Amino acid sequence: MSLWLALWAVTAAQDDVVEAKIGEVRPARSGTQIFVRAAPTLDRAVSSYAYEDALSMLLENGAYEQAPVKFVGWSMPDRKSVVLARKAGSKDDRRLLVGGVEETSSGLVYDVALLEEGKRRAVVVRTSQGMVFKDGPSSVGPAEKIDIVWRHGDRLALLVTDSGKRVLRYGEREFPVEGDPMKFAFSPDGSRPAWVERLADGRQQAVVDGKRGIPCGSVPEGIFFSPSGNYVAYVTREGDCFRGWVDGEEIRSDASVVAPRVFDDGRLAYVEMTLETPAGGAPDPLRGPVARGRLVVGGKREDRVLDRPVFLFQARGGGLHGASRGETSSVIVDVASDGKVTYEDVKGTVGELFCTPSGDRRLFTVTTPEGTFVQVDGKRKGPFEKVGNFFYLEFAKQFGHVAVKGGAMQLAVGEKIFPIALTELAPPVRISKTELTISLVGIFQNRTRKEVWVRVVALD
Repeated sequence: MSLWLALWAVTAAQDDVVEAKIGEVRPARSGTQIFVRAAPTLDRAVSSYAYEDALSMLLENGAYEQAPVKFVGWSMPDRKSVVLARKAGSKDDRRLLVGGVEETSSGLVYDVALLEEGKRRAVVVRTSQGMVFKDGPSSVGPAEKIDIVWRHGDRLALLVTDSGKRVLRYGEREFPVEGDPMKFAFSPDGSRPAWVERLADGRQQAVVDGKRGIPCGSVPEGIFFSPSGNYVAYVTREGDCFRGWVDGEEIRSDASVVAPRVFDDGRLAYVEMTLETPAGGAPDPLRGPVARGRLVVGGKREDRVLDRPVFLFQARGGGLHGASRGETSSVIVDVASDGKVTYEDVKGTVGELFCTPSGDRRLFTVTTPEGTFVQVDGKRKGPFEKVGNFFYLEFAKQFGHVAVKGGAMQLAVGEKIFPIALTELAPPVRISKTELTISLVGIFQNRTRKEVWVRVVALD
């Protein structure tokens, strides 16, 4: 039902959150995905229902909306949901719902975004001259069409269509657009935008600061900036061939290149992938040749060849880490800020990697025939049927997570286990500013009814 296993950012909640029922869940047909969106104050919620291509919402005032376009967020400090919905009998006209009630004071709203943690509202409205984007005294347009396609902090990326031309507007800058922008990325300071465009023929193209890469089959992992934002790397794919790119220049290699990343001093780390026929004969016709991986850091090729490539590196402190995942065994690869590479062999298939902000400690999941385990500091906990929502308590120096074991939900903090009276979780997990309580929102099956509850766990 709900996609609670995804990792979500942990946000700080106030210490005065009260355990209470904050919403209802309407009966839904089998196969419906249910999402719960709680207000930042954890005292009310909106539930959404997705079945095939149909979407509906139960708003916090009890109104049931059958034609929502999107859930925008929570207007603060009045704690009212902001939802865009279609007008009856129209494909293009929309209604702005605030707290479940239609609001018309902004005009004919086509799109909307909430900024400054919900305190400010930016809108795209229809006028007699065309669409106009309004954000306080700032405006863009009129134009034939304006869509808010991405938000980075309080900066918005607008897709503006007018006179047969399309441009992406970000702040005061404009970039020509040839396809449909997706997979956005931004430099850490937000000054450099990058995205992938899906072209009319179905191919894709990376665009960094308006500079276009080559058209390709796909840009599989998106675009990655270096910590300073001075360098940018990505991979293009054509069939079984992967090519790595840094600042628009191809990484030269006789092998396929995956997982490229750049350090602030310009040193490059990536993985060379080769396809090999398994020893003892022809490749399995159903699985094809076997992919191997070898790491290259700062121009130096590692001696070790991995049974599977590392396809994605994540930041770990000032360095990188990733996993070579096999069916029965895996290898976690660490690249330190000085370029030193270390390997950790793990029995089972490594799943999520999660580390402290400084990168000095790490938690990861491992799946084996016995189930899924959580491993911290060399010690495994489990098995669990489900596990996710990892966090770290800075004061207590403890990792935590939510899991399902024996059909029951539990919160684990260090070596302590807390049962949670929820059937499904609606992330994120909220930690109080003092780190003395943790609040979780989710669905609770109360006899024949499903209710939305906030549960509060005292850690002391």
